[in-house]
This record gives sequence, C-alpha cells and structure tokens, in this order.
Amino acid sequence: MTILPINHIVSTPDVRNDAPRIKGTGVKVANIAAYALIHNWSVEKIAEEFELTPAQIHAALAYYYDHQAEIDAAVKASNELVEQIGTPFSELRRRIEARMPPKDK
Repeated sequence: MTILPINHIVSTPDVRNDAPRIKGTGVKVANIAAYALIHNWSVEKIAEEFELTPAQIHAALAYYYDHQAEIDAAVKASNELVEQIGTPFSELRRRIEARMPPKDK
C-alpha cells in the first residue's frame, strides 16, 4: 500500500508566523476550521469567500483534525495575547471584516 500525500497544506518553520496554511495563500488552517466548525459555514461558502477549491478546504479540515490539539492551543495562546494587549480577537475580526470589500455575486 502506498500512502499518497495531499499537498495543499504548508508551514514555514523558519519564518515568524509558521502556522499551517493553504499552499499559495495566506489562509490559515485554523481560520478554515473556525469558519466551518464555529460559524457553520459550508465548504462551498468558505471556498467562495476565500477563492479556494473544495479540495483545499477539505485538506485544511483534514489537517486540522489530525493536529487539533496543537492548533487549538496555538489559537488559545494567540487569543490570550490579544486580550492582554486590550482588544478582544472578536473585535479585531469584526474590524478586519468591515474593511473587506463586499463580494460581487
């Protein structure tokens, strides 16, 4: 039996922010997982909003489930740091999303 890799997920350990992300994009696996699992977005909606393929979304979710504990711990640490700085993560996300241009349908 040959195990075939799915080459959609990358990480760059030699850079400051080496969070796993979808290859060729800046979209983090943790963000895809959050939209799918917390916000209940469908694969199709995530793909459309981020201009990704369903295969990329499924790869990100598969990677998340294989590394859930470490990704959740990194997200928690990041959220705690943001709260120490004084602006909750939810507020930062709201501000970023407010600056994003609306998608043409």
